[in-house]
Amino acid sequence: MKKTDFTQRFGFLVNDVARLYSRRFDQLARQVHLSRAQCRVIGALYIKDGQSQVALAEQLELTPMAIARMTDRMESAGWIRREPHPDDRRVKLLYLNAEAEGALQKAMAIGDGIQAEALAGLSSAETNQLITLLQKARANLAQLDRPAENAADED
Repeated sequence: MKKTDFTQRFGFLVNDVARLYSRRFDQLARQVHLSRAQCRVIGALYIKDGQSQVALAEQLELTPMAIARMTDRMESAGWIRREPHPDDRRVKLLYLNAEAEGALQKAMAIGDGIQAEALAGLSSAETNQLITLLQKARANLAQLDRPAENAADED
């Protein structure tokens, strides 16, 4: 039986690139006293400020307890603030403070550097094509994921 070349399989390749990227990001982020998890929280709140801890945990695929501990530390550091939900006093919404801007800039600089390392040797046209193709694959998978989200909301 011929062995399968997993380096030619989309799922394996995408996951391996993500694993290597994450490892490199962790190495560099530690040097500036950031964690990848903190950067993910800041990024998610930068994109959509005012999320609940539960919504943020679901989005980042972390447990609500992990998000609670992390956001406690981030609130103590002055990066985020909690505000009461206007319709449900049991829920606190998370917002970025101006102090998080420096951490966001550091994280983006790290990401830009790793992107340059990962895409070294690719032309500008190849880089653009790769990004476009990955965006299409993500859109296809996101579209398939939507019915499951809607069905869960109806339960």
